[in-house]
Amino acid sequence: NQDQPGSDGIGDTPYIIMDALHYQEEDQYPLMNPWASADITSPVTTISLNGVSGDDGWFISDVTVTLSATDDTEVDKTEYSLDNSNWITYMAPFTVNDEGYIKVHYKSIDKTGNQETTKTATIKIDKTPPTGTIIINGGDAYTISTSVTLTSTPTDAASGVREVRFSNDGVWDDEPWEVPAATKDWALLSGDGIKTVYVQYVDNAGLVSQSYSATITLDTAPPSIVITSPSPGY
Repeated sequence: NQDQPGSDGIGDTPYIIMDALHYQEEDQYPLMNPWASADITSPVTTISLNGVSGDDGWFISDVTVTLSATDDTEVDKTEYSLDNSNWITYMAPFTVNDEGYIKVHYKSIDKTGNQETTKTATIKIDKTPPTGTIIINGGDAYTISTSVTLTSTPTDAASGVREVRFSNDGVWDDEPWEVPAATKDWALLSGDGIKTVYVQYVDNAGLVSQSYSATITLDTAPPSIVITSPSPGY
């Protein structure tokens, strides 16, 4: 029953043996090396990322990482590391939730010990909108002119602030985005009284901040003097 189908490590085809004097012998059922022993090709691992996409290749949510490996014979294991030092055997898709530039190192090994060269993928994650402050005329309480100077300070730890926009009414309709600068010349609405200036920021991932504001009192009318004593006419 040796010729029955199936893998048992014993060949079903005779093997010709040639000795030094060129005499032929025949081994009817030779022992066979496993086919995998001839495998000299390393596995190939691919990575796919799933999350909410923002601008410029940034994700604005946690990212699910899926690794897939193929090989000429059989993959033994796939590993990944977030520091290229501590390696974890890949069993199922995993989630990356840290913000910033996150590097995922990964590789696979097949059953014959062929190891793939370590690959690296950089994941950019920013889930937090920018924050900031705004100051009018260095923090003065009053101004006698509608022309003022704004100082705005944005902050975004992950992707960085891309643009800023300003408003006198806090309604964001057609206010243009512009490159942030240390200071900006600005015109208040006319009419004496308390004036408010609003600012918003957008980061490189496309996240827009809430509105931040500052106030200043516009007073363009000089004081008047009324003489009450002595009474007029005396």
